[in-house]
Amino acid sequence: MKKRRVIGVAGLGMLAVLLAVPAEHAHAQSRGTDGLIATARASGEGMRVTGADPYAMNSTVPMNGTIAIQTAEMGNRWSHVQNTDALRVSAEFTSGDAAYTVSIDKPMPRHPLGKYTTWSGVAYEHEMHGNTGIGTGKLPKVRPEIALWGWAQVSRNGEVIARESPAHVMVMTEGPIKGVMLEIGTEDRGPIAEPDGYINVMWPKVEALQMPEGQERVRQIIGWIAIVGFVVLFGGLAILDRNDVSRARAKKL
Repeated sequence: MKKRRVIGVAGLGMLAVLLAVPAEHAHAQSRGTDGLIATARASGEGMRVTGADPYAMNSTVPMNGTIAIQTAEMGNRWSHVQNTDALRVSAEFTSGDAAYTVSIDKPMPRHPLGKYTTWSGVAYEHEMHGNTGIGTGKLPKVRPEIALWGWAQVSRNGEVIARESPAHVMVMTEGPIKGVMLEIGTEDRGPIAEPDGYINVMWPKVEALQMPEGQERVRQIIGWIAIVGFVVLFGGLAILDRNDVSRARAKKL
């Protein structure tokens, strides 16, 4: 019984420690979350799609600017309220005689029309577009390192032309499309005062990219420690029970 008490106390202590340790305290969010963080940046010359089709990559004009992306993927939980990811996108670019400023800090936890999942706002390394059923079939199938859906505020020459327009951003270093793509009001047209009714710009090269590999490794290590610890714990209890049964049989004999 004393050995059982020791093992039980040890098990409870191990569980308390595992629950108390954050997945990656060095990267904890300011609001106390333990989401997986990724960042990206691009700058310089790029292109802007023009015309009736927002995905006509052969109908473009030059643009020049910068974009900075910060995301926190919060993992899978039961409800969208609990599971809303965190994101922040800031972009500034010029196209023709117009200067644009784009800000996205409100995630889109689910598609406005329920067409497909948005992974609660942020997704890392998931296939989309093409024949995947996620996004538009007018783009080839891609696997962005970072993808996000949110609500954008857009200003043109200092005047706000959209306050909550659906936006989609992808960061891609491999595949049929490479670079950073910023779409606003493309697939699902939002209230944006632009002649074409949308904005689709792309930087052809990812200037900087930071993915959460370190955080994922820490989570995996903690998970394996928990598995091994519980195996040892219940293995010890099973051995004690077997010894008790053997002693009880010996007494009867």
